Amino acid sequence: MGSEHFKIQKNYQGRGSSFKQDFHQLPAKVAGLLHSAIPPQSNLSKGERQALGNLAKNKAITILPSDTGKVTVIMDTEDYELKVKEMLDEKRTYEVLLKSDPTPKYKKELVGKLSRLKQEGKITQAD
Repeated sequence: MGSEHFKIQKNYQGRGSSFKQDFHQLPAKVAGLLHSAIPPQSNLSKGERQALGNLAKNKAITILPSDTGKVTVIMDTEDYELKVKEMLDEKRTYEVLLKSDPTPKYKKELVGKLSRLKQEGKITQAD
């Protein structure tokens, strides 16, 4: 929102206090419209909605969106948790081996950059 807010505000500078007041009230007005919006009518029957509710309450199954598109997948929860664990245990994908902790190197670089900015007067100790 930052740059768009600036562009809109810049384009309308000098338009008067009425515009500025409207401009600053716009987010609240949009939020109010969204809050009072009426959702579209469901394309599911009452029985289908009840069935979905029952499925969602069933802890033995996990319902999730598929990786490939607009499809819902229903899996046995134990199978799902096993698959997730297998994926996370795969060393080539999720394990990063470092010879040493890189934190001191990055800290030194950061302190150096901040010191230079302070010397150039671009930042102060209070910043």
